[in-house]
Amino acid sequence: MTRPLAVLAPVTAAAVLIAALTGCTPGHLPAPHASPSTPSANVTGMAADTSPPQPALDLDCSRLFASPAFAVDYGAGVLHPVDPLVVQGAISSNIPDADVLQSVGGISCDWSNGAPAAPHGGGTTPVEVSLTVLPHAASTWARYDGLYGAAGEGVQCDMPGPDLNCTSEQLIGTNWMELTMLGIVGETQANDLAAAITAIISSAGPGAGPWTPPRGTTTFGDCTQLLVPTQVATDLGVSGVGIQFTQPAGGWSIQAATREAAHAEGCLLQFTGEDNIAGQITWLRGGSWAYDPALAAADPGWGVRTAAPISGLAAGDRAQVRCSDPTLSDEGVTVCTVDLELGGNWIQVIVSPTPGDHVTADVRTAAVAIAGHLVSGYNAHAH
Repeated sequence: MTRPLAVLAPVTAAAVLIAALTGCTPGHLPAPHASPSTPSANVTGMAADTSPPQPALDLDCSRLFASPAFAVDYGAGVLHPVDPLVVQGAISSNIPDADVLQSVGGISCDWSNGAPAAPHGGGTTPVEVSLTVLPHAASTWARYDGLYGAAGEGVQCDMPGPDLNCTSEQLIGTNWMELTMLGIVGETQANDLAAAITAIISSAGPGAGPWTPPRGTTTFGDCTQLLVPTQVATDLGVSGVGIQFTQPAGGWSIQAATREAAHAEGCLLQFTGEDNIAGQITWLRGGSWAYDPALAAADPGWGVRTAAPISGLAAGDRAQVRCSDPTLSDEGVTVCTVDLELGGNWIQVIVSPTPGDHVTADVRTAAVAIAGHLVSGYNAHAH
């Protein structure tokens, strides 16, 4: 399997849930009843030329949290709103899924009891609810349903420790909902909360039309326009094997569907003939609106941001680099991330080699070098 980027910052509740449910075969419970809810129709032209993106449903996290089901199923005063950027900024240095989702009219919500999760899932048990809603998702849901069928629908529960963790995946009209419920009292309560949220989504009216980046935002192609694999290999100090640009293989999720909808797939920097990767390139088209808030919310464990010494930046463009402390990783991995703001787009270079693999260059030096060549490729091809 392709090695994912290491989680170096303190483990959050969301990360614990992923670890708890991966590879398990939980029992299947009936899905809450879902009635149709239709997102707004496509809007083009000046009406769509706004920043930042707005939800395609007339719905937000505060309206959802007003449901009495949260207090009934978790206890009064237990859960409190949490910024999804903070949650996701602790798990990864990548562009947050919440921002990618927002760019296509979706919403991300997070509520927790505020107790920190202990590193590596030991000790403190997290209590948290996370919600993701992707609009216009009938076709991408069909792909998910074709892969996982009934076992991937409705409310699924698992008890990896002393407390119950549950998830719910379902299509509500044309909206794909993913709900995670950590530390919930029981399966009955999980079904009740999922049904309450489903009902609110079902009754929501149309919101904003599909967003387009502000005028003046430049467009670009894919990794093959931005970079040359042989040059990336040189920047990484790789010899004996090459670097190829690939996509993650196997499985399907609401996060993968969201990135596809936003044309934000990026690419992995994979060693030729191997499954392992040295890092990845990722982006959010028109993502200048998301750049500063997400970086401000990122966990300090990903490193202090400093200006990256890259030439060729156009007026208004930016390049910042941050590197993690390898002692925060079980594998001793250093992750260096260069965050580029180019022509109104947010593009990242992330280098995270496994100790002992083919990368011989200093990780920070390699990340900045790759980012420098990416800027040159962007300047040559973007329009």
